[in-house]
Amino acid sequence: MKLSPERIAILNVLTLVLWLIAWETGVDEIASGIHVPEPYVRGALDILLVIITSFSLFYFIKKQRTSRLRHASEYISIFKASPFPLWIYDRETFRFMDVNKAAEDHYGYTRKEFLSMTILDIRRPGTHSQVKTSATQVAENYKSSGFWEHIKKDGQVIMVNVTSRKIRFKDRDSVLVIAQDVTIQEMQERKLNELYIAEQENKKLLESHIQQLKETLEEKERLAEVIDRINNLAIITDSSARITWVNEAFIRHTGYTLEEVKGRTPYFLHGPKTDPSTQADINNSLNNNVFKNFEIINYTKSGEEYWVDITFSPIYDQSNNVIRFVSIQTVITERKAANEKIREQNQALKNIAWTNSHALRKPVASIISLVQISSEMDLPPNLREIHNLIGVCAAELDLITRKIAEESRE
Repeated sequence: MKLSPERIAILNVLTLVLWLIAWETGVDEIASGIHVPEPYVRGALDILLVIITSFSLFYFIKKQRTSRLRHASEYISIFKASPFPLWIYDRETFRFMDVNKAAEDHYGYTRKEFLSMTILDIRRPGTHSQVKTSATQVAENYKSSGFWEHIKKDGQVIMVNVTSRKIRFKDRDSVLVIAQDVTIQEMQERKLNELYIAEQENKKLLESHIQQLKETLEEKERLAEVIDRINNLAIITDSSARITWVNEAFIRHTGYTLEEVKGRTPYFLHGPKTDPSTQADINNSLNNNVFKNFEIINYTKSGEEYWVDITFSPIYDQSNNVIRFVSIQTVITERKAANEKIREQNQALKNIAWTNSHALRKPVASIISLVQISSEMDLPPNLREIHNLIGVCAAELDLITRKIAEESRE
């Protein structure tokens, strides 16, 4: 028969009741009834009481200790196996109390070195007061405290997204921290933003020049000289889209001379990777006098491909007939490459997040099941509080893994 805490308690109560009854009815009467000397009966009852009480307490304590060790082992496994750097620090002294292998590998410190340091040792001196203030504002639940600069052992400064929550660890008020390195993403976004700003400024300059071209045909030679001096590729065609002039930037970038391209349509710049649907859109736009921007792949004389953002502007005569097309082409190869690399890295991060969330699902589900089973046990208040905290942590971890899975799918 399995001895639950309830049965152990009932057994102890019955033993105490029987022992009290024995004393009330008189040990000597029991002894005379069973023909055993009274001292032996008294000693036997005392020994029986001690044995039953000791056994029940030993069984209950051993069972609770086994349960604690099992939960602690599961927590340690999840903590150490996480692919993200994790650590626990003391809220009062800011000293590292525990770190996982990912933190050691990413920051370059050994576990021994980490445990001899504080969280201030991986921050810039000027941010220490801000770090201390942030530590006092850590909540009971997981919450992002924003982006921070951390310093690795080799002196490299990285940008980290920090998520933390308050916990009780080794009888100390502590904080559990998850640190996600976002340095590469930050650098890429900054570079992409710089490229975008430069491109917009360049477009504004081009629009200004194109507006000058539209104002009057008499100024076309002077404006052609202006276009010839800009860094963007410029092509002027007649109404049949035959090239009549290109600027120096076009000659330098493509390798073609003006004599080689005169009389040809710009379509000779297209090649194997040029999108046919974009070609068709350009034709429809010109035929219907609907002018907008296009992004397309062109090829230099040597066969090197490059991306351009094309803007078309018509030039009209006094009868409002189109007699020229001015095509300004901004080379955006670098921006396209940056976008593609970011897309590939984001996809890789999504794949990692999807794998991590699903790999964690099994142990999390096991923890939740164990918490549900053990909730039916009659635990002492202090153990019930620990049990409830384990349940809350398991539910939060389950929510996080589900959220990671959902975001990776999105």
